[in-house]
Amino acid sequence: MGKPFMWMFGWQNCAGIFGSLIAYGISHMNGLAGLSAWRWVYLLEGLTTILVGVVVYFVLPDYPKSPRSNAWLSPREQEYLEARLSENAPRTDEHTFSKDEVVTSLKDLRTYGFMFSQLLLDLGGFGLTWWLPTITTNLGFAALPRNQLLNIPPAAAAVISIVIVGLLLDRAYLTRPALLQPILVGVVVCFILIFTITNKVGLYIACIFGNMFYSVYYIPFCACKFLFSSPYLLPTLPHLTYTDKQ
Repeated sequence: MGKPFMWMFGWQNCAGIFGSLIAYGISHMNGLAGLSAWRWVYLLEGLTTILVGVVVYFVLPDYPKSPRSNAWLSPREQEYLEARLSENAPRTDEHTFSKDEVVTSLKDLRTYGFMFSQLLLDLGGFGLTWWLPTITTNLGFAALPRNQLLNIPPAAAAVISIVIVGLLLDRAYLTRPALLQPILVGVVVCFILIFTITNKVGLYIACIFGNMFYSVYYIPFCACKFLFSSPYLLPTLPHLTYTDKQ
C-alpha cells in the first residue's frame, strides 16, 4: 500500500512545483482585462481543473470489468485485478455494499483514533501549505511575482522525502507506526520553531521542513489506515502470517 501512496502524494507535491512556476507566469498578467493576477490564477487553474474533472468522469473506469476498462485492460488482466480485491470491495457494481460494515466501523475505536489524528495534523498542515505563499511574501525576500518561486523548495523537499519514505516502507525496515513517530516529532518541532523564532531565514527553513514532514506523514499513515482500519480486510489475506498482519 505504501508505494501507490508514495506515487500519488509524490506527484501531488510535484504539482506544487509546477503550480508555483505557472503562478509566477500568470502573475505577469496582472491588470490584463482589468483583473488582478490572483484572479487570473483562480480562473485559469480552476477552469483547467473543472475541464479535467469532466474528462475523468467519462474516461475513468469504475470497476475492473467496466466497459471502459476494455480499452486498456485485457480480460485476463481484469480477472487478475478482481482476484486481488478484498471480499467486500466493489467488483462490477455496488451489490456488495453492507450497512453492517458501516455500523461495525462506527463501533471501532480505531476509526475515531484515525479521525482525531488526521484532524489535528490537517489543522496545522493545511494552515501551513495553504498560507505558504502569504508567509513567504511576508518574509520580504522577494515581492510579487518572484515570491512564487520561494514555494518551490518546500514542494521539492516534500517530493524527495516522500520517495525516500516510500522506499523505506517498501523495504519494511520499520513498521508503519514506528515510522510515523519520528515524522510526527518532526512536525511538532517545526511548528514550535515557526511560532518561536524571529529570524527570517530560520523561519523559511522551518516552513520547508514543516511542509516536508507534514506531506510525508500521509505515506505510512494512509497505508496503515486503509489496510488495518477495516475489520473485514485482514481475513481476506490468509497468506499473511500473524507477524505480517501486526
